[in-house]
Amino acid sequence: MIWMLRIIQGFYSVAFILAGVKKVTGNQQQIHVFTETFGYSVEFMYIVGV
Repeated sequence: MIWMLRIIQGFYSVAFILAGVKKVTGNQQQIHVFTETFGYSVEFMYIVGV
């Protein structure tokens, strides 16, 4: 049972890392979402990504 939890944790870790990388690299879609949809600055996007 413990190995199943480790696998699920691994999937979540990869998902969070990929989401952070997407923000840190300055993906155009992420920039649009942060500036146009939510009204935040691009600098805040980088902070959230890290």
